[in-house]
Amino acid sequence: MPEIEELTPGEAMAIAHRSVTDITGSGEPIEPLAALSKYNMKNEDSPSVRQNILNSKVFGLPHYKHKMNPNAIKDLSPGWTLQELADIIFDNAEPVTEPARPSLA
Repeated sequence: MPEIEELTPGEAMAIAHRSVTDITGSGEPIEPLAALSKYNMKNEDSPSVRQNILNSKVFGLPHYKHKMNPNAIKDLSPGWTLQELADIIFDNAEPVTEPARPSLA
């Protein structure tokens, strides 16, 4: 079975950006030092952004075959910068190992 590679900082940034802009509809490009509020994120968007990060198979951690403890982003707010969010994703992401398949021998 091929080994799952570690998440890269670029992938973590892509997850952070897409998870926010998917909810807010912002067309703003990646700007690491921008507050999430620049992407029109509001406090009430935080649960949906967290769900995107943790569960989206299109652009979230599952897309990269990774997971993380949800508590790492429990305090997510519009005051965070995109880089802060990406760093937390990068620092807490763990590869998901697939269960071994039974042998057909």
